[in-house]
Amino acid sequence: MKKILGLIVLLFIIMSTSSCVTFHKKFERLEDVENVESIEVYFIDWKEELYLQDIPESMQPIEILDKDVYDGLIRDLESFDFKSILLIFAANDPNWDIYGFVFKIIYSSGAYQVVSNCGTVYTYNSKEQSKAFHGAVSEETWNEFVKKYIGEETFEEYKLSF
Repeated sequence: MKKILGLIVLLFIIMSTSSCVTFHKKFERLEDVENVESIEVYFIDWKEELYLQDIPESMQPIEILDKDVYDGLIRDLESFDFKSILLIFAANDPNWDIYGFVFKIIYSSGAYQVVSNCGTVYTYNSKEQSKAFHGAVSEETWNEFVKKYIGEETFEEYKLSF
């Protein structure tokens, strides 16, 4: 009986220390779509660029999108359910860096937003980070979104190797 009770207590401890909480976030554009000056697409290889929360000035975009897609792209981002999972009472080192395909939405005010699917959306007020949230959509959803705006050929040329 003591062994069974001990096993039950051990299972309870394991389950209670490895639980998690899921947060749901929505992308919110900073300004009206009419104020979007440009949307640039970057590719950041996770092996080469570590601990990035902004796009280095030295980096060149792989594509600058046409104005006629701004509204659709922002609506698509607003429709996504970005999820962030936080493990409770367990070792947890979340990755809040940007890598892979990254969209930079630049507003006429000088403010901009950096959106990637590795768990990050950063907002900058033209000088410094003013807001951030962490969450991701499914890899399949993100890849279809990227292909929609940069095309299959460019996607295949740059996609991550893992």
